[in-house]
Amino acid sequence: MALQWISTGFLWSQWLVQDLANIFAYLPRQLDASMLIFALVVMLGLHAILFYQRGGAIQGIVTSKTNTQDIRSATLIDFAYALILIFFKELSNVPMSTTWVFLGLLAGREFALVISLHVSSMKTAGRTAFSDVTKAVAGLVISVAIAFSMPYLSAYTGGYEHESNVPTVVSPD
Repeated sequence: MALQWISTGFLWSQWLVQDLANIFAYLPRQLDASMLIFALVVMLGLHAILFYQRGGAIQGIVTSKTNTQDIRSATLIDFAYALILIFFKELSNVPMSTTWVFLGLLAGREFALVISLHVSSMKTAGRTAFSDVTKAVAGLVISVAIAFSMPYLSAYTGGYEHESNVPTVVSPD
C-alpha cells in the first residue's frame, strides 16, 4: 500500500511537471512571479478536481484494462509511466504528449498480457486500444479546432496583440 502511494505521488508529480512545461512553452518568454503562481494554481486546481472525481474519465480507461484493480499492477503501471515521463522530459529531445504515451503504455501492456498469459483475445485487446485511440483523436481534433479558432475569437472580442520576436533594424540617422 505504501509503494502504491509513493508511485502515485511520483507519477502525478512528473505529470504535473510535464504539463506545466507544455503550457509554459506557449506563454511569453518573460514571465513574472504572478503568472507562474497563476499557472501553478490553475494546474493544481485542475488536478485537485481529478483527485476529487477519483480520476474521472482517465480512471475509467485505466480500470477497463486487464488486472489494473490489483494494487501490484497499478503500482507497476504508475512507476513505469513516471519513469517514461522522466525519460522524455530529461533525456530526450523528442516532444511528447502525456496522453499518447499513457495510451501506448496501457495498450502495449494489454497486448503483452494477451501474448504471454492469454488473458483475453487479441481481438478484444485491439478493440479496446482502438476505442482509446478514437477518444484521444477526438480530443486532439477538438483541441486543434480550439487552437485555430483562438485568433478569430481574439479579434472578435477586442483582441490581444502578440508581441513579435522579430528583431527590427534601426537606421543610424
